[in-house]
Amino acid sequence: MKISKPLFVFFLSLLLTAWAGPAAAEEKAEEASKSGPTRQKVTSQSGEVFMNIGEVTIHAPSELRDYADLPGSVDVIGEEQIDRQNARSALDLLRLAPGVDIHDYGSGGVPNGFTLRGYNLNHGSGAAITIDGIPYNYHMGSADGAVDLNQLIADDVIRIDVVKGPIDARYSNWNEAGVIHFHTRTRGNFQKAKIGYGDFATRKGYVSIGSESEKFNQVYSLEFYDTHGYRQNADMDRQNMYGKWFYRPSDRAQVGLIAHAYSSEWGTAGYTPEYIWREEPKRSVMQNDGGWKDLSELQLHMDLDVTPKTPLELKVWSVSEDYSRFADWGGGQTESHFEHQIGGMLANLGHEINMANGGRIRLDFGGDIRRWDTLDKNYNTTARNRTALNSANNYIFNNSGVYAKMNYDPNQWLRLFLGARQDWFSGEAKDQLADTRMDMEDVSASSYSGGAIVTFAQNYSVYANFGTGFELPVGAAKYHENPPGPADIFFWEVGIKATPVDWLFTRLAYFQSRNDDEIRWSAGEYTHQGETQRRGWELEANVTKGDFELFGAYTVHDATYEAGDNRGNWITSVPEYIFKLGAQYTLPTETSIQLWYRDSGKYYTSTDNLHYYEGFQVWDLNISQPINKFWTLSLDIKNLFDEQYAEYVGYWTDPFGIEGNQMAGSDGRNIMVVLKYEHD
Repeated sequence: MKISKPLFVFFLSLLLTAWAGPAAAEEKAEEASKSGPTRQKVTSQSGEVFMNIGEVTIHAPSELRDYADLPGSVDVIGEEQIDRQNARSALDLLRLAPGVDIHDYGSGGVPNGFTLRGYNLNHGSGAAITIDGIPYNYHMGSADGAVDLNQLIADDVIRIDVVKGPIDARYSNWNEAGVIHFHTRTRGNFQKAKIGYGDFATRKGYVSIGSESEKFNQVYSLEFYDTHGYRQNADMDRQNMYGKWFYRPSDRAQVGLIAHAYSSEWGTAGYTPEYIWREEPKRSVMQNDGGWKDLSELQLHMDLDVTPKTPLELKVWSVSEDYSRFADWGGGQTESHFEHQIGGMLANLGHEINMANGGRIRLDFGGDIRRWDTLDKNYNTTARNRTALNSANNYIFNNSGVYAKMNYDPNQWLRLFLGARQDWFSGEAKDQLADTRMDMEDVSASSYSGGAIVTFAQNYSVYANFGTGFELPVGAAKYHENPPGPADIFFWEVGIKATPVDWLFTRLAYFQSRNDDEIRWSAGEYTHQGETQRRGWELEANVTKGDFELFGAYTVHDATYEAGDNRGNWITSVPEYIFKLGAQYTLPTETSIQLWYRDSGKYYTSTDNLHYYEGFQVWDLNISQPINKFWTLSLDIKNLFDEQYAEYVGYWTDPFGIEGNQMAGSDGRNIMVVLKYEHD
């Protein structure tokens, strides 16, 4: 499926119109900047425990307050680091995040997975994901709670906030491991473009133009990406379009509209049995598998300062998506086809109180309503041609919730946090072939969170937090008769943040999470795993000395089943450790050299722990050289030493009837040259 030529021409004409906009609006924007917020670079200060990776640029402190101002392990990835990655997709950017291990299935528009806080997040389910404040988890589809980050233009992202653990009261369902917030470029006078070419006939093009005046700003972005892929049958073709318009009738109000279209087709090398992959890492045993996806989206953003200390935020959105995935799991190729209609609305009212003794209270009250309407069909296919309809089910899932949270600073040495949320769920399912209907039992669930930051010296803070959560029965299981109730989750964490000298930031944390009845997909069905425990500790350090920067993170897991046949065994797909190290140095010639190292430890691929994958170590190198004020040339070398590895390994019976590890093999060494233009 392709974005139509008329739509592309129309969008391109808007983009060219915006190109002239910055010059016409330059004088007004300069005048507005004198009284409005200006961009500033920030790092974690005394009393704040977030860690930043690279420089973080914001317009106002309130941009960080919402997500980074929490009493827990929050990592903020800045725009400079994001820009250097020349990422193939937004998921690639999470490779920078400490404690996150990517599970790239190598299947184009299929949502990929990752691990966070000891959770194996299949297709990304189990972590709440937002883009510009809009929740993006899908009900049904590839997985209950999945998110496809191929639909987000990576070069539009200016900041990522990784909140570890269910400690933010605003989020509940699909929040077992935490929340990840992607923030994109929505304002400014700029022209940006990238063009890249690399191994496997990989081509990437990106252009984004912004125009801003005192009352109105607009941003247009286009992305094109295609590749033949490292492995057989791994081609991909993707297009993304964004239009963003924001109007400010006064200093206290703003209304915005975001429109988005996405289209992709792909083949997939899929999963290769380990005994084949070891000898032929490029081989695919799934020659005709792949898929396609089309998406359109509209968002409405409204912000109003009821008073200078009482901000009101409102967001409304609608998503329409068609998605087909072709795969042969051993019984012949099938097509899983989904038609998603998603709508939602959220509101947040904040209020700040400055106390006579110098203390401060921040209160937030809010709620959201979301509805997912999914048509799920499964066909027998031959070479992607439908031959028989196996099933056709329509699922409707409704979620509404309200929350309240408080941040209280009684003095400069202490910060307290409390939050609570109440959720309600309902839905219905219809089997269109059998003409039968099942109503989901109405479910309500409560969650709570809290914590504190104590700054016992100017550059030293200790923090502690807790969060409760829940896990609903997964997928279609929630519509069955007499389904189990939500499984309870309890998470807690303690840590210390230290800045012993002005060029060194460090943070050490210990965390623990208990799920009283985990539900996972195993052997073709959803099963109850019983109680599970996840424990671990994480050390991070950030060194900045002149033109040299060094960032390192070491995360250790202890994730075990606590009940049932697998009691005492390690939870599958959770690595024993994750080690990341990044270094960057800028030469006097302005040549910038960046080296990243990722080391993912051993993990088990079967619940009986008889099968495992030993892990991998990978180096990536980036060299960039400014040509002049506006142009930069960069060389990216991924997998510098040509490691043979797989970012995801599972265990099941292969298409030849043999049980064993199945490898989603990752790319060998690949080189891309990128030319970048930037005019702010």
